[in-house]
Amino acid sequence: MDWREVRPPGSGFVVLFPQKPAQSERRLPTPAGVVMMRMYSVRVGEHMLAAGFADFPAALEAPLLDALRDALIANINGQLTSEREITSAGIHGREFNARGTLGRGADAPAGLLQARLLVRGQRYFQLVSLGGPGSLQQADIEFFLGSLKLD
Repeated sequence: MDWREVRPPGSGFVVLFPQKPAQSERRLPTPAGVVMMRMYSVRVGEHMLAAGFADFPAALEAPLLDALRDALIANINGQLTSEREITSAGIHGREFNARGTLGRGADAPAGLLQARLLVRGQRYFQLVSLGGPGSLQQADIEFFLGSLKLD
């Protein structure tokens, strides 16, 4: 893959993507209120890699990270399969894996979600890998998830 640095304006981070990402923004309802989530994502075949950030009105604590994790898992109608506390780019967070589906309905294909949720004060960082089993090499997924660097 042809990895390149992407430095989203105002994000305070750099992340590596295998191609130029598309940008989107959406209002994200959370237990702490609605925040604006800015996402940058690419599709590699049937696999999606995404990085995003949002600013919250107060410092994020464990219950809010639980809610953000649970919302990501609910998006794939999934089940948490593993989770651990991590430090990445010098900040604290969580890494988790979940199994679910890529779409709705009985014939929706299986999906695997791997994500890192990181917090620095009021800023939330999210890195996500989502795709079917074997749709992207695990080494590439881990490279992407580990590529975040803070400015």
